[in-house]
Amino acid sequence: MSKTVKSAIQFTIFLGLGLFLVYYAFSGLSDTEIDTVKNAFYSANYWWIGLGFIISGLSHVCRAYRWKMMLQPMNYNPSVTNSFFAVMVGYLANMAFPRLGEVSRCTILTKYEKIPFTTSFGTVVSERIIDTITWLLVISLTILFQFSVLFNFLNTNILLPLQTKFSSLLNNVALLVILAFAGISIVVTLFVFRKKILANPLVVKITTVAKGFIDGLMSIKNLKKPGLFILLSVLIWLGYILVTYVSFFCMPETSTLSFGAAIAIIAFATLAVVLTQGGIGAYPLLAMQVLLLYGVDKVPGLAFGWIIWSAQAFQNILLGFLSLILLPLLNKEKTIVNR
Repeated sequence: MSKTVKSAIQFTIFLGLGLFLVYYAFSGLSDTEIDTVKNAFYSANYWWIGLGFIISGLSHVCRAYRWKMMLQPMNYNPSVTNSFFAVMVGYLANMAFPRLGEVSRCTILTKYEKIPFTTSFGTVVSERIIDTITWLLVISLTILFQFSVLFNFLNTNILLPLQTKFSSLLNNVALLVILAFAGISIVVTLFVFRKKILANPLVVKITTVAKGFIDGLMSIKNLKKPGLFILLSVLIWLGYILVTYVSFFCMPETSTLSFGAAIAIIAFATLAVVLTQGGIGAYPLLAMQVLLLYGVDKVPGLAFGWIIWSAQAFQNILLGFLSLILLPLLNKEKTIVNR
C-alpha cells in the first residue's frame, strides 16, 4: 500500500470518527437543548476567550523558542520568528491532515533557515516524546490534586459495580480454579516462548518507542540551558491549562470551577487530538464528560467544550494562514541572497 493511499485512509478514519462524535453528541439532545448550546455561543463573554488567545499565543512562542534550543547543539540557530511561524503552520496543517504538521514545520525551516529536514524532524520527534511525558505528569497531578473527585466517580461507576460482580464470583470455587490455572498457564507460556515474544514485531515496536522516550529525555542534558528548556516545557503546558481556566469565566455555569478542573480537562481532553482530526467532535465530548465530574450539566458542559475548541481552532487557522503570508515577506532578503 502506497503512502498516499495509507494517508488518505488515515485521514478518512480520523475525520469520520470526529464527525461521528459530533453526530453522537447532538443526536442525544432535544431541540431545546440544542438551542441552549447555540445560545451559549451568543451569550458567552468573549473577552475571556480573547485573554485565552493571548495566553495561547505566548505558549506557542515558548514552543518555538524551545524548538530553537533543541537545534542549537547541532550548530543551527533559527530565528524565533521563523520557528514560531513554522509551529503555527504545523498546527494549521495538522487540522487538515493527520501528522502533516510535523512535516510542514521541518520543511519551512529547511526552506528559510537551511536546516536539513532530517535534523529538524529528529528534534520534532524528541519534542513529541517530551510533550507526552509532560502530559503524563499532568495526568499525575490531576490524580494527586483531584483525587477525591476522581475517586468518587470511579467508586460509583466502576469499583462498586466490580465489587458486586466479584463478590458473587468469589463464591464460585470451580471458576476460581479455572482462573488460577489460566493464570499459571499464561506465566509458563510467556517464560517458555520469551525469545519469540521479544522478537515479535509489535513487541519490538513497543520496545523501540520506549527507548525513544528514554533517548528523548537524555537529549535534554546536551542542551546549553537544560533548566530553561524544562521551564519552557512547563510554561507550554501551564499555558494550555490557563487558557482553559480563564475560559471558564465566559459562561455562568463554568465560572465557579477551580483551577484543578482546568488541569483535569487538559489531562483527559488532550486525548481528543490523538483520536480525531484536530480534536473535532472528541474534544467537546471529553470536556463535557470531565465537567460532569464537577457538577456541570451535560448541555452547558458540551457548549463550553465547543466554545473553547472552536476558539482554539479559529486561532490556529488564523495564525497559520498569517504565518504562510508573512514567512516569504519577512524572509525576502534571505531569499534574494540565496538566489
